Amino acid sequence: MNETLSTLIELYGTQREKRLLAQKEVDKLEKEEKVLQSHITRILEDDKLQGEVITDNFKVFVDRGQKPVATDWNALSDYIVKHKAVDLLQRRLTESAVFARWGDGIQIPGITPTDTTTFKINRKP
Repeated sequence: MNETLSTLIELYGTQREKRLLAQKEVDKLEKEEKVLQSHITRILEDDKLQGEVITDNFKVFVDRGQKPVATDWNALSDYIVKHKAVDLLQRRLTESAVFARWGDGIQIPGITPTDTTTFKINRKP
C-alpha cells in the first residue's frame, strides 16, 4: 500500500474519532437547547409577546410571521403543473426514488448517473 495513503488514513481515522466524540457532546447540548427553545416559544406564543424580551445577559427579538406548509400535495401538484410553477419546489432529487426507477429499468430524462467514490472507516480491533 502507498505509504502516503496509509498515513492519510491514520490521520483521517484519528481526526474522525475526535470529531465523533465531540459530536456526541454537541448532540446532547443541542437536544437540551431544543427543549428550552420549545418552552420559550410556547410561552412567547401563549403570552402573545412581541418585540424584545431582555434578561440580565440576553436580548431576544420576537418575530411573528407565517411560513408555507403544504397540506394538500395533490392540489399543490395540480397547481404546479397547471401554472408551470416549478419555482415553488426546491431543485433536489429524491435519490431513492431515482434508484427505484433505475432498478425497474426506467430512464428519466435530464438525470445522468455520475460516478462517485466513498469510503467507510473503522478502527481495527
